[in-house]
Amino acid sequence: MKTLILTEKVDAGCQVAEALYNIGIKEGDFGSSASLIKKSHGKKGFLVGGDYTVVWTNGHLGVDMSPSVLNETYALKFGFIEGFDYSMPLLRKEMKRGVKKDRIPLAKLIKDLIKNGGFERCFVCTDGDAEGERIAHDALVVFGSLGKSVDVRRMWVTGAFNTVKVIKEQLETALPWSHEKYTRLLDSQRARSVGDYLQGMKSTKILVDIYGAKLYSGRVKNTIIGMIGDRELEIKNFSPKKYFTIKGVFGGISLAHFFMKEVEDVDKSGKLVSKLERSTLYFSKSDKDRVLAEIEAVGRRGVVTRFTKTLSRSKGRPLPLSGDDFKSEMAKKYKLSLEESGKILQYLRDEGFTTYQGTNGRYFSRDEEVIVAIAYKTALAVFNGDENIKSASFGLEAGLFDDAKAKKQNHPPLHLTERIPTVADYEKWASSSIKRVKEGYELIAKRILVHFLEEDSFESIKLEIDIASHLFDASGVKPIKQGWRVFVGEEKKDDSFSLNVNQGDSVRLDDLSIEEKETTKPKLYSEGEVLATLMNVSRVLNEKIDEEDDPQKKLRLKQAKNILKNVEGIGTDRTREMILKELGENGLLNYKKEITLTKEGWILYEALPEPLRSILYTAVWEEDFEKIRRGELCYDDFISKVEDGLKGVIEYIISHVNKDKRAMVSVAREVIKTSLVCPLCGNWVVDSGAVFKCEKQKFKNNKQSGCPFGILKTQKLLAAKFNEKLVGRLLAGEVLSAPNGNKICLDLESKFFTRIEFAVGFNGEELSGSESDGVVETAKTFRLGGKFCFKEAFGKKLTKAEATKILQGQEIKLKRVSKAGKPYEITVWLEEGGKFGSGF
Repeated sequence: MKTLILTEKVDAGCQVAEALYNIGIKEGDFGSSASLIKKSHGKKGFLVGGDYTVVWTNGHLGVDMSPSVLNETYALKFGFIEGFDYSMPLLRKEMKRGVKKDRIPLAKLIKDLIKNGGFERCFVCTDGDAEGERIAHDALVVFGSLGKSVDVRRMWVTGAFNTVKVIKEQLETALPWSHEKYTRLLDSQRARSVGDYLQGMKSTKILVDIYGAKLYSGRVKNTIIGMIGDRELEIKNFSPKKYFTIKGVFGGISLAHFFMKEVEDVDKSGKLVSKLERSTLYFSKSDKDRVLAEIEAVGRRGVVTRFTKTLSRSKGRPLPLSGDDFKSEMAKKYKLSLEESGKILQYLRDEGFTTYQGTNGRYFSRDEEVIVAIAYKTALAVFNGDENIKSASFGLEAGLFDDAKAKKQNHPPLHLTERIPTVADYEKWASSSIKRVKEGYELIAKRILVHFLEEDSFESIKLEIDIASHLFDASGVKPIKQGWRVFVGEEKKDDSFSLNVNQGDSVRLDDLSIEEKETTKPKLYSEGEVLATLMNVSRVLNEKIDEEDDPQKKLRLKQAKNILKNVEGIGTDRTREMILKELGENGLLNYKKEITLTKEGWILYEALPEPLRSILYTAVWEEDFEKIRRGELCYDDFISKVEDGLKGVIEYIISHVNKDKRAMVSVAREVIKTSLVCPLCGNWVVDSGAVFKCEKQKFKNNKQSGCPFGILKTQKLLAAKFNEKLVGRLLAGEVLSAPNGNKICLDLESKFFTRIEFAVGFNGEELSGSESDGVVETAKTFRLGGKFCFKEAFGKKLTKAEATKILQGQEIKLKRVSKAGKPYEITVWLEEGGKFGSGF
């Protein structure tokens, strides 16, 4: 039976092929050794073995088209438009899914495979999450036009794809893709994506137009702006509060006085409950004085209610790392930025030392025993000679294995591959411009190996004394065996104590003391702290819960915490850093060691309705997404609720516009990123109002710098005005005809980057506008007819003969040398926008 298998990434596709090879399918691309399968796919971008074809999407093929492309009136105008309906009621219906510019060849490949492959069966093997459902739906249905007669099944794989047991089991038992488990999951992702699109685009349009500044809005952006603004206001308005703690001394041991106070909380279902919570702080002097008086009234005499010594071992060990966990750890340990830490992960993966860096995983399933065993073996080799790993023993009982938690992840955690660094590798890392590569690699390795080392053990000591119903306690730990802790530098300190008392003994405190302290002012967020907070929103919510006096608001915050406790943070491992960077680039954040809002950032903070910048907003959405997955809420009802809420948001922004704040910003020129690629440097083309130009073009002090590419919107000689679509046709090599009969084509040698062909020449003769058949060489490109390619190809200039073949639609083989000095051969062909496609 001819079968198509769709994966999300090249690695996953090759792993599936490797598993099929090990099952017994050793034909075609699967016929080589499993370790060479990835190298065999070449330009074609897919693998064929027997009746199986494996193809991958390389992430999302699709993107929601920007509003300005759908309807020119939706473009950002940086000036309020009287009479325009900023609720944009038709935007939802006008939304369209388009193929990403750099994914067009891949989308066409998948569509052609479906059209010509004669497949009777298809397995969706994208990542086991809602995002994977959307990626597959785009590739197979929206862009691939997969027929309804094909039997489509869902391989639900949450870990490694090369595990023979998992792939074999899924081939036999995979549920139909139409099963409600998957349709609901797809609906939840569509709800998230479309809801975020509508919320971001509509609120951005009104904010940008009404204030004339780049006040770009979005659910995660607003949350970050809210967090940082709240912290700044908290610091500005901070007033220290005095509090008291009571200490006792018995037998030379310091004891803390504590009491249990009743607080409101929520249970797992979100209902209000009461619970007792330990506290050591008295904010009232009268309460503190009352307690002291009652203790002194009995002569400080009481009874030992508890004195225990218990042998224990640590239940958990430092977990393997997700991508964001790694960045957070490197920020804490070495003060690296998110970008610097990301470069380490990208480098280690590119060089084949570690695995996919965009993971949110912290656990492995037992089905992934093989890949964990490889990582374990590599880690042993890396730390060979370290006395602390002599106890290492591999086993499935290790704490990093958890099938239930692994199922909720999009990928396994960061781990090592079979490649072991050599002395030359370490020397290269030491001299690299990328900081702390060795430390980053060893951090990943230690988080795997630590789970297979000997246990620690310690004696826990606990003393509790009751004096006139007031409790004092002390605790200590006596390490017996540090075990795995020595390897990762987390040894327990010995703070044990010894007393000759038993439970029930009458005792008297030797001394009593009072400490008067003040609450401390919070600090500004650092980049790493913002990331850590987005990963673990409970931190913010705990602070807000502690500060809130209104019982109803406090309850809502606790309910939000309950909802978000199982959510993988706000944003994703691949978007948090990007969004932070965008906020800085758009002038909303002072993006330094300590992050604060800029002048424009404060305008956005104050212009947004409070709910929009609150974590509660995200909590409500997450609750609705879960309801969609459970079948308790449908997609259409959720989107209708979002749109109804946005009407109120837009009304609020318009009615609460701060004209003084509006005057604080200079009206920005409209600069809109288009879907076009610069023919000179390959960066994006932007619409700056009067000109379509390269985004890398700068103009300061009446001097232009950066990429010179630009085309005027208004063409007087054509009696016409360009829009994005027309410029796109021009860049694609078309000769355009104007209303007055003149023609225009792209000319990269002209300072205007266009050439006009007049309908009638100045002497009355007609001009043909024909071009030479030869290859023309410009400063940065080779051009033939309407096609062009860049001169530079993988670190070296193309020859004119090589450029001619490429421009004629042929593929060529180029010999190059890597940065490490190793020669390699690469196959190159021409794709849209003058870019090169390649395969090894």
